[in-house]
Amino acid sequence: MQATHDPSAAFTLLTPNKSHSRHEDGAPGRTTPFQRMQAGDAWAAGYLPQVFASPQYQAGKTVVIVTFDEGSAKRTDVPFIVASPNTPVGYTTNVRMDHYSTLKGMEQMLGLGLVGHAADAGTISIRDFFGLS
Repeated sequence: MQATHDPSAAFTLLTPNKSHSRHEDGAPGRTTPFQRMQAGDAWAAGYLPQVFASPQYQAGKTVVIVTFDEGSAKRTDVPFIVASPNTPVGYTTNVRMDHYSTLKGMEQMLGLGLVGHAADAGTISIRDFFGLS
């Protein structure tokens, strides 16, 4: 019997709850954009150090990607931050990537086949730019 590949053992998606996602959600005490940003930053500041201290992260087997799911009518670029022991500190690129670039890189790192537009020949992979394997 052939073993099946289980990507759930290698992939975790963390999403803050509505009170910490920085969206306008009507959460009590978070009515201004600044308050929503503070709540999101506090959540990340409390959680991410645990990830960075983990044996998996220290061994280079974990990558943290912080991004947003949408831009605005005036700006389609969104923040995209990659942290891994193999990504050079302070590294930036002006290469245009999109959500399919992220999907392609994650699928490659997990050893999965490419789906949708991630499989398009012209889709750039984040893996190629951030020292990810």
